[in-house]
Amino acid sequence: MSGLGSLAPKALSDMASWERSNHPSVVGRGKILDALSQITPPISLSVTQITLEGKAATVTGRLTREGQGLFLFCQILRFTTPERTEIAQIISVEQKER
Repeated sequence: MSGLGSLAPKALSDMASWERSNHPSVVGRGKILDALSQITPPISLSVTQITLEGKAATVTGRLTREGQGLFLFCQILRFTTPERTEIAQIISVEQKER
């Protein structure tokens, strides 16, 4: 979700939603994949914590975007089942570190 790696289309439910800071919400597998393809990858990324519980997961850390500086980030994933094979909702927050 931060612009690194790829997301398999089958990892998203048909009507998945993606809410992210400073961007409009996106609903639908195709629209999310299109939005992901437009993100410029960070030049560095470090994960500080991953938490899994039931139908939810969170990933937190820091990333650097070229010309923009250092950001704290948090990705919240809500899945359709506790087996976490299909994403129903993504919430992405990035905040510039001062």
